[in-house]
Amino acid sequence: MKTDLIRSSFLQYFKDHKHRELASSPLPIEEPTLLFTVAGMVPLKKYFLGEETPSNPRMCSAQRCLRTNDIEQVGKTPRHHTFFEMLGNFSVGDYFKDQAIDYAWEFLVSHLKIDKTKLWATIYPEDDDAKKHWKKFLPSDRILEDKDNFWKMADTGPCGFDSEIYFDRGPQKSCTNEECNPFCSCGRFTEIWNLVFMEFNLDVKGVRSPLPQKNIDTGMGLERLAAVMQGASSNFGTDLFLPLIAQIQDLSGKKESEDERRFRMIADHARALVFLTADGVFPENQKHGYVLRRLLRRAKLAGYQLGIHDSFLWPLCKSVIRLMENHYTYLSKASDKIELIVNQEENQFQDTLEEGFRLFHEEREKTVNIFSGKAAFKLHDTFGFPIELTKELLEDYHLSLNEKEFEHSLQEQRNRGKKGKSFQSLIQETEFWVNLKKQLGASLFLGYEKENEQAIIRAIIQDGESVSEAKDRKETYLIVLNQSPFYPEKGGPIGDQGTIATDTGTFHVDQTISPIDQFIVHQGHLVAGSLSVGDQVTASVDHFFRKAIRRAHTATHLLHVALKVLLGDYVNQAGSWIEPDYFRFDFNALRALSGEEILKLEDAVNNIISKGIYVCAQDMSFQEAIEDGATALFKEKYGEQVRVVSIESISKELCGGIHTQNTCEIRLFRILNESSIGSNLRRIEAAVGDKAIESYRSESQELKAIGHLLRKPNLAPLQAVMQIIEEHKSLQVKEKLLQERLLQLSSKAWLEKAEKLGQITLITGISQDYTLDQLKLLCDAIKGQISGKCMIMIFDSSKSPANLVLASSKELDSKAIWAQLQQQFQLKGGGPPQMITGTQVKTEEIPKIQKTLKSLIHELLPSG
Repeated sequence: MKTDLIRSSFLQYFKDHKHRELASSPLPIEEPTLLFTVAGMVPLKKYFLGEETPSNPRMCSAQRCLRTNDIEQVGKTPRHHTFFEMLGNFSVGDYFKDQAIDYAWEFLVSHLKIDKTKLWATIYPEDDDAKKHWKKFLPSDRILEDKDNFWKMADTGPCGFDSEIYFDRGPQKSCTNEECNPFCSCGRFTEIWNLVFMEFNLDVKGVRSPLPQKNIDTGMGLERLAAVMQGASSNFGTDLFLPLIAQIQDLSGKKESEDERRFRMIADHARALVFLTADGVFPENQKHGYVLRRLLRRAKLAGYQLGIHDSFLWPLCKSVIRLMENHYTYLSKASDKIELIVNQEENQFQDTLEEGFRLFHEEREKTVNIFSGKAAFKLHDTFGFPIELTKELLEDYHLSLNEKEFEHSLQEQRNRGKKGKSFQSLIQETEFWVNLKKQLGASLFLGYEKENEQAIIRAIIQDGESVSEAKDRKETYLIVLNQSPFYPEKGGPIGDQGTIATDTGTFHVDQTISPIDQFIVHQGHLVAGSLSVGDQVTASVDHFFRKAIRRAHTATHLLHVALKVLLGDYVNQAGSWIEPDYFRFDFNALRALSGEEILKLEDAVNNIISKGIYVCAQDMSFQEAIEDGATALFKEKYGEQVRVVSIESISKELCGGIHTQNTCEIRLFRILNESSIGSNLRRIEAAVGDKAIESYRSESQELKAIGHLLRKPNLAPLQAVMQIIEEHKSLQVKEKLLQERLLQLSSKAWLEKAEKLGQITLITGISQDYTLDQLKLLCDAIKGQISGKCMIMIFDSSKSPANLVLASSKELDSKAIWAQLQQQFQLKGGGPPQMITGTQVKTEEIPKIQKTLKSLIHELLPSG
């Protein structure tokens, strides 16, 4: 059975049993402990934790996943992958253990026609319910107890027993042990499905208590199931990988059996590259981008070791797209972006790979047991070898790395920023807000339609503690209302400002935040009187503040579109910060923007602004929005229902923010700066509305002031500056000619200090009138007036320590003399034999240096 059919059969089976199919979430996510979706249940954690309620308690999905925690095993084993697909069915407070087992058995045996005599199950020793139910399908000797069959989300929280289903590949794949079973590591048994029975809550003391509702979370690796259904000895022998393996054989001219590990690694990583880039990840030196870069360079190095020295990753990625696009239809649309990013990154690494590889082997040949950490750092810093890549290369030669030395080198280079909050503190804060939300209920947001509304104070928080009253003007308080027109900061626009007031007190809202979904917190201080929990208040957003935020926010959408048109569809927003009439916009790009391109961006955005196009917002399901062509940003979290902001056919993005109703409200857009903020990351700073107008006005006033200072009333400031530059150049030429004439005159005075050492004319002396460069010109002028061999040493004692110039005629080589002087007097410097410059000269030692020079001329230049 083909893998596409296995996947669709699974989803259809559970849809037939009243499950709602969930769209596969993007790979990259932003969580304190996770960069990527590592399991099918990750997008559903909000339901299992009770933060949200699903529209249907029964769900199923084919979720794309990425794991790198055991990346070194990829290619070494039949079943390890970075990218993989997880099939899963889920229940939130609906069916439980018995029905989950029934579904699993029926799908495997009745629908996939797997021989039931080849199936085994493992259970937790205390799970009598699962054991009893499995006996309906399996004999007791194929139901094994294992204390590892216990699942938990974290050290505390939801947990429960689980049951694993194994497939027996047959005695021909077995070890010699007659009692071989799923616990044996010989490879005969393959785990294909894990059923998690989430029924307990685990507290900090390790005590389990029943959950209010019982949940089901199951996960079945599609690649493993495909291997079973296609009779393959490994996942790499399925229709997902065989075309890629064959292509690598053609590219390398080698057979898979000659280097199985590298063949498999390249095939695996090519799949990961396709999905990561399609999901918006860009090569960077941190977080998601670092993982992408590491995978690409790992595959590239493996190909190089197979003898593939030309670019080869994009053709493989193109094959991955063809293999996967039937289900993941968005891959073909992202093809151009994938090609651009993969080719650019591979070619960039190609430039340094060969030289880096040469350095590695040079250092390896000198290594007995421990590879130099400094050399590893050079590979990392200069040649782009991720440190993990160097470690893997060392494993091939049974060598270890001096990690302390590497870390020391890295530390010397790194500029540490301020430490952020620890993960534990973030978890504690999240728990605080989750518990408060459970107690008070969700906050109703009214800000799309209103800027003023009546509300009730539900909670007041001071220094992390709930209080009944806010009465101290010097304190900062957090206020929670039952409903609010204030838009909270959630990334991008800063939160609304305004007031919360009653007849007896006024509270100024400095910032509005949303620590968890559907919960609005107003941070600020008392202006007058006092406020208490239960008070009915008037919540009023600062109209002009919000209006300026609207202008800036809508402008970011227009800039995003303009960048894609200008540079290519691969450009993606990588972050933003939006203030009143000002914003920063971070985006992926392969190069800096030219001045002409910046002007084109300004023109494109201002053109849309001037057309007065209506901005529309519409609520719909996430799936509908994506199918309708809306752009989703991978670092954002989206619920089942999303808000889509559209500007006619120009822009369509998933965005929960507040926008203008018409583009003409923005009035004016101006780019203030464009800069690099990291590898392949650029930042545009821009102003709109009043601030854009003010920036032009300020610049105009500055130009008028400059024009006044230049005292050229008949010329525009630019023409005046250009005229002054030309005048300055002319003066520089004249100054140089005068300097040369002065040095010629001065050289005659220095000739009077000459003394003869045999056939060599020696001139030494001290000056405070010249720079080091001028001393060189002086020495040249003196040499030009001496016929025959000569040596000149002039000291500049205007600074301490002093500098010197040691010059000689072309017949003499002063290198040997300079080496002796350096050693004897700890001098620094160097240069060509006929013009050496020296530094760090102690002024009190100058007479001694002069005397030593004479002795060295006699000693080292006897022909003199």
